[in-house]
Amino acid sequence: MTRWRTRSDYCRPERSVVASLFFPDNTVLVHFALMGRMETLRLVVRDRGSWCASVAHECELGARKPGQESMGLAREIFGEPLYPRDRKEQIDALALRETFAAPGDPKTKHLGEAETLTIINNRQINAMFVTDDEAAALRATSLGIPTYTTWDILKLCVRTDLLTIEEAWSGILVVRGNRGRRLPYLRDRRSFERWCER
Repeated sequence: MTRWRTRSDYCRPERSVVASLFFPDNTVLVHFALMGRMETLRLVVRDRGSWCASVAHECELGARKPGQESMGLAREIFGEPLYPRDRKEQIDALALRETFAAPGDPKTKHLGEAETLTIINNRQINAMFVTDDEAAALRATSLGIPTYTTWDILKLCVRTDLLTIEEAWSGILVVRGNRGRRLPYLRDRRSFERWCER
C-alpha cells in the first residue's frame, strides 16, 4: 500500500527549492484558452510547467472545441507529458482515481488528478497544484501541496504587470459567461481589484 506523504514530509530541507507547476486537469487551460491568454500563461509557467499523459490527451481533445483552439499551444508550454513509470505507479494512480470517481463516471474521468498526485508523491517532487477542481485541490492540500486556481494566476499576472486589471477582468467575464464560475472576489470588478491588491 502506498504511503501518501503528509504536510510534514513537504518540509524536508533536501527537497528542491524551485517547485514545478503541475496542471492535473484542463480546467485552468480551458479558462486561459477562452480568455485568449495562453501566451500569458506561457510567461507565467516559463520552464516550470508539468503535466501527465492523460491531461495532455484531454487537452488535445479540448483544443477541438470552439473557442478553445489555442489549447493546442499547451504542448509547447508544458513539453512532453509524464507517464506512470512502472506498474506500481499505474496501480497507485488507478486506486487513487477510484477515490475521486462517482458511480457511472467514465474510466478516464479524474485520471489526470490521480496520475499527477501519484507521480508527485512517488517521486517526491516539489510541486504546486494548479486546478479549479475543488475536490482535487482539497486532496492536494491535505498532502501539503500548495494549490492555485485560474483566479490566483490572473492575480499574479496583474501583480507582475503581465495583464492590466481591465484585461484580467475582461477575461473573467468571458469565463463567467462560458462556465458560470462565480466566486465572492469575482462578484464585480471592484471586488476583484480589492482582492488583487491584498
